Amino acid sequence: MITLTSTELNYLVYRYLIEEGYSHASYVFGHESMIEDNPAVPQLQRDALKHYIIKGIEMEYVEKHSNMATGIRKCTSKYSISSPHMCIDQEIEIHPVYLESQESDVSLCAWAQNGEMVTGSQNCLLRLWAMPNVRKEWKVGINQNNAHGITGVAIESDSIFGGTKKATTVVGTTHNGELFVSKNGKEWKAQQGHRGPIVAVSLKGEELLTGGWDGLCKKWKVENNSLVDVKTWPLHKGPIMDILSMEQGVMTCSADGTLACIDQHSQENQIVKLAAHDGEINSMVEMHGRIISCSDDKKLKIWKFKEKDPLNVLTGHTQEVYSIASATNIFASGSFDATIGLWSPERSEALNFLIGHEKPIYTVDFSKDETLLASGGLDPVVKLWDIRSNELVKEFDIGAAIYQIEFSPKNNTLLVCSSDPRPIILDIRK
Repeated sequence: MITLTSTELNYLVYRYLIEEGYSHASYVFGHESMIEDNPAVPQLQRDALKHYIIKGIEMEYVEKHSNMATGIRKCTSKYSISSPHMCIDQEIEIHPVYLESQESDVSLCAWAQNGEMVTGSQNCLLRLWAMPNVRKEWKVGINQNNAHGITGVAIESDSIFGGTKKATTVVGTTHNGELFVSKNGKEWKAQQGHRGPIVAVSLKGEELLTGGWDGLCKKWKVENNSLVDVKTWPLHKGPIMDILSMEQGVMTCSADGTLACIDQHSQENQIVKLAAHDGEINSMVEMHGRIISCSDDKKLKIWKFKEKDPLNVLTGHTQEVYSIASATNIFASGSFDATIGLWSPERSEALNFLIGHEKPIYTVDFSKDETLLASGGLDPVVKLWDIRSNELVKEFDIGAAIYQIEFSPKNNTLLVCSSDPRPIILDIRK
């Protein structure tokens, strides 16, 4: 039979206070508990209170993870008395596949729903992959000393763009303002789609949209076997950084700190401009009909289409917020402060900040099953976080600065673009 008297407990606390240097607290506690006047105090090892508490936590862990049929249940989640415990049975293996070199930094990538993918590199090489093989490649734009090159990519399987039968459509844009589209063996180019770089591209159904550093948003169609900009909207005084094509209309964000909403359901394509941030707006995502923007002003803001005041302003990052990714009920932000914020659209404060990177974070993305979040940036390590426990569960050293990571829509395959000239596929197995 195990017993613990009040005298023994008091002495454990008293010894702990002395050992940790709480001289005043130990004096007061010893006086009030009269422990110094008790001759029957036990002889204890140093850190005895910590030792017994840890043993108790271990016993509680075993009790909560025991099963009469299978023994101790496997759990990779950290166990702590300071936070509720959620069992995670997630042992992860990463099997890397290094694809054929593109002879320059691979800056951009995108997946199609059928598992095909497109990559773009700084030497103007645009590639379509049926993993792990190159299906087709094109040289697009002007190669400026292996710098800049491809600045935007998009891909859609079973695409109806161009008025031809459904097929995979690949889009690439360049630093010198060229727009390139390929579909089913046909190729179209607009040599001067914009004045300057095109970094924002959206391909959705029949609609192809581009946003350039000239502040213009353009809508493109194929007419008489040529790419034609059928609509041009002058929206911003600075570069357009991102485009969202939504049911309500089109939304763009700019380095001038503004958002622009184009209501394509109105006869005149009504435009509403929002003075959104006090710095460059880097990216946007749509979530349940709302738009989330992130900026160099260290903030994220949640918007309703065409409404001039944000629904919520989210703070907590200490440097620029560069990237966003969304899941069903949660979204993540990657910041130059080397942290990842986890947020709910219904709350003003972060759910958590994930700490593990040492340098600016450029890219974040959720896995298809929404249990993992991948992150990457200037420190050359892809990190995988379990969203249920907020713990780092695996990391993989790329050995190069990471520009973009994107999970396949079909499985837990992660595509990594970096300063390594080889696109890297990480096959993540649980």
